[in-house]
Amino acid sequence: MPWARDLGLGVSIVRDGTASATVRLAGELDIISVAVARRALGQLEGGTRRIVIDLSRVTFCDVAGVRFLVAARERASEAGTNLIVLYPHPSVNRVLDLTGTLPLVRPDTASMRVPAPDDAVVSTCKAAVTEAIRVSGADTGNAQLVDPANGALRIVAQQGFKRPFLNFFAIVHDEESACGTALAAGEPVWVPEVARSPIFAGTPALDVMLDAGSRAVASMPVRGYDGHVIAMISVHYHQPTTWTAQQRQQLAVIAAETGRLMFPGQTPGVADSVGTTG
Repeated sequence: MPWARDLGLGVSIVRDGTASATVRLAGELDIISVAVARRALGQLEGGTRRIVIDLSRVTFCDVAGVRFLVAARERASEAGTNLIVLYPHPSVNRVLDLTGTLPLVRPDTASMRVPAPDDAVVSTCKAAVTEAIRVSGADTGNAQLVDPANGALRIVAQQGFKRPFLNFFAIVHDEESACGTALAAGEPVWVPEVARSPIFAGTPALDVMLDAGSRAVASMPVRGYDGHVIAMISVHYHQPTTWTAQQRQQLAVIAAETGRLMFPGQTPGVADSVGTTG
């Protein structure tokens, strides 16, 4: 189901057969918009045995939002439905923690905390962003690490972005972004014009990208010594952009060198310098 927006909250329902569904929310889950989320869940009542609420794009949650999540789990339990809350945005996790409702909403992961990345790794990522911006002529850039607990990307270094962009892309696990698509494909993704890209079309991410002035973006996977993607380096431009073969190769080298520096003495896999265009 494509994204729909009402009262400031984006909603997308993805059904997996007849007994499982994922409700994706984007924006602010508050006293005004909580009715929209409630209606979305209402569409799944009766017959749906497993419901996932994806909160990775919810950048704000107030007490009404917390009550909604707690009540949703209680109703699901009474109906024999397995309701799971996944990828809560850091701001949502803080509210759940402060209100003492985290164990009620996420009983299986309430004790889990994302460990802070190693200082040396963060420094390496910061240097990679600086160098990637320099060689590519980009206006802004960021680096993300893959969370080993859930496979999502989390920003650890950035240059030039303001808080709305950083909040929205704090957790990326889907393919509605260049970095998420690159993570899923395991190869670089080149988006010469964000406004025309099928990756962003019809998604909440499109508005966030355009509001941030990002008109083009390239994302380069960083591989560990075993060849698995462990991080992502992305560069953004304020104008539609095409990349020369030299720029693509230079960014690939930066990604490979970043992986090597994260694991001194090991040989990381080398990112494909061609990749895909979206």
